[in-house]
Amino acid sequence: MGWILALTPTLGNAGNGAGNVLTKIHDLLLYSIPQLAKMPRDQKYLLGDRIETKMLEVLEHAIRASYRKDKRPHLVEANMALEIIRHLVRLAYGLRHLSPKAYEVMSERVDEIGRMIGGRLKAASITDQAKQGSG
Repeated sequence: MGWILALTPTLGNAGNGAGNVLTKIHDLLLYSIPQLAKMPRDQKYLLGDRIETKMLEVLEHAIRASYRKDKRPHLVEANMALEIIRHLVRLAYGLRHLSPKAYEVMSERVDEIGRMIGGRLKAASITDQAKQGSG
């Protein structure tokens, strides 16, 4: 478990303030994976895996955006994956595969990450517009 804590500073130093969103996504995964593991076997390997995979996809796109000059395409993909996660989590809760508490925590964290990515997407769009206006 100590190696996870060793990763936290690395995530925080990814550049351009991306560390905070990476840490939030990491925390969402740390909370969600055990919750998804509690799902019934047939749904754990179907719906649960789909949710987990999409969360990992958000993390991947956020990391890629933190290392790219043109962040917008990766932020758009991360945002789309988050929207899919929102619907899948709502479906899992509707099927009673997530407790009300797990649904509340996961939804709040996904919304927070969505606001953070949306802010970075807006900033990237403003930067792109400024470059077009000066060139």
